[in-house]
Amino acid sequence: MVTENNVIAFSAYRSASQSLPASTIVHFDKLWTNIGNGYNPNTGIFTAPRSGLYHFTSVVVSGSETLYLRLFHNDTIEVSSLIRIQYDTGSFDVLLSLVKRDAVSIKSSGSYEIFSNSNNYISFSGYIIKYI
Repeated sequence: MVTENNVIAFSAYRSASQSLPASTIVHFDKLWTNIGNGYNPNTGIFTAPRSGLYHFTSVVVSGSETLYLRLFHNDTIEVSSLIRIQYDTGSFDVLLSLVKRDAVSIKSSGSYEIFSNSNNYISFSGYIIKYI
């Protein structure tokens, strides 16, 4: 059971635009919270501190005319987001069953640009719902 004492949760954002070569991980480089230290802003990867059912959500803004991103669970594509208009938004929302040390990240499928600035337009968040 998840209680106040064993919560795992993170919420990260990007404070500047990022050019993304193909298969590049999006680095949400700033943190609002990182309880359990599962998210690494230097790598852009969430690593599950414990096995469980997790909820992940992300909002992104295209800095180029097209932006195609994928949310990965280890090496498996779980969900994708395709934006066809510059400065439009895309999102992810998914529940994943993870085992300890599984990795979750968002990667580009081609060469694109993500838009953000000091208004923090893009974010990536996740939290555990239930331990398994």
